[in-house]
Amino acid sequence: MYKYSEEFIERDIFLEKKLGISNLQIYAYRHKNVLKVTGKIESDGLKKDISFALVGYDKNNDIILTEKNSGYGNFIVTSRIKPNSFFNEYPFGFSYGSKVVNKVKKIKVYPVEED
Repeated sequence: MYKYSEEFIERDIFLEKKLGISNLQIYAYRHKNVLKVTGKIESDGLKKDISFALVGYDKNNDIILTEKNSGYGNFIVTSRIKPNSFFNEYPFGFSYGSKVVNKVKKIKVYPVEED
């Protein structure tokens, strides 16, 4: 398994702060044709319902993959993270399997405000 460096991961700090996120700890790994991204949210409390988006870019800075964070729950699966169920260091993750994973040169992980 290959672990990517921090430079491989881009974030949107302004958007994170707007939604009440103090910091994100994000780790990215590749094993064969699978990209796994895991992380945790540091915050005293979220301001809105959120999910996370993952965008992968190739060497020309073209978007070659997009994904929404993995779902939570047993019977009702959702990728939405709600303020009333949030706790500090709340985990999130992505798993994306495809041949394009080997062409990914950087990723962007950012929160998405849900309606």
